[in-house]
Amino acid sequence: MTARQSFGVNAGARAYNLRGTREEAVRLAAELLCGSETKPCGKCAHCEKVLRGIHPDAEFPSPETGKKQLSLERVREAAASAYLMPNEASARVVVFAADELSVLGQNALLKLLEEPPAHIHIILFGQSPASLIPTVRSRCAELRGTEVYGETSPKPSALAEELISAAKRGGAALSKLSFALEELDRADVPALLNELRRRIAAEARDARSPFHGETLAKMLSTVEECGKYLEYNVGTPHIAAKLCAEWG
Repeated sequence: MTARQSFGVNAGARAYNLRGTREEAVRLAAELLCGSETKPCGKCAHCEKVLRGIHPDAEFPSPETGKKQLSLERVREAAASAYLMPNEASARVVVFAADELSVLGQNALLKLLEEPPAHIHIILFGQSPASLIPTVRSRCAELRGTEVYGETSPKPSALAEELISAAKRGGAALSKLSFALEELDRADVPALLNELRRRIAAEARDARSPFHGETLAKMLSTVEECGKYLEYNVGTPHIAAKLCAEWG
C-alpha cells in the first residue's frame, strides 16, 4: 500500500481497529486529514505533514523512555486532547499502538470511543487480534493493512471446515482458531454461517459423527444467534468469540 492507496474508511466511523503496521497507521491518519477530494493524495500539506510526523492535528502518544507501555496518565492526557479543536485540518487524529496500551489504559479510552467528538478520529493499530479487549474492539470499525495480512482474507468454506474439526477436538483448538475467525471480513460472515449450517446438517446425517443430536442442535442454535448478531451490527470479534466459546 502506497501513500496514495485508500483504506476506504467508513465516513461515519470515528474509531478504527487497524490490523497493520505503524507505517500503515500513519497512512490512515494522512487519509483522514487529507484536504483533497481523492484521499489520500499524498501531496497536499496535510498529507505531507502527517507522513513527516509534524502535523499539529495528528498525535502519536508514545511510552516514556525505557517503558514498553503508555502510562495511565499519558493515555488520559491523549484522550483529553481529543476534545481540542483542530489547528489546521478539519479533524484531529490520535493514534495508539495497541500493544502499548495496558488493559487499564484501554478502559480509560472507553468513554472517548463511546461518545467521540465529531472532529476526532481514533486509530488503534497492531498485528495481534488479542491486543485489544473486546469492549474496545466492539467500538471500532475494523480495517486491515495489506503489509501484514496480504490482499486476501480467510475463506469461509475453509474456516467452516476448521471450525467443525476444532469442535471435534475441543478446548485449545477452538481458542486458537478464534484469532483466524477475527480476520474474516465482516461481509463474508453470512457465507461462513451458511457453510456451518450445511456442515452441521451433514454431521447429523453421518452415523460416524462424534457429535450427539443434542450437541448438533446446540451448535446450530449458536450459528442462528450469530446470524442475529449480524442484524444488530455486532463486530466479527464478538461473533468469533461466541462461536468458539459456545462450541468449546
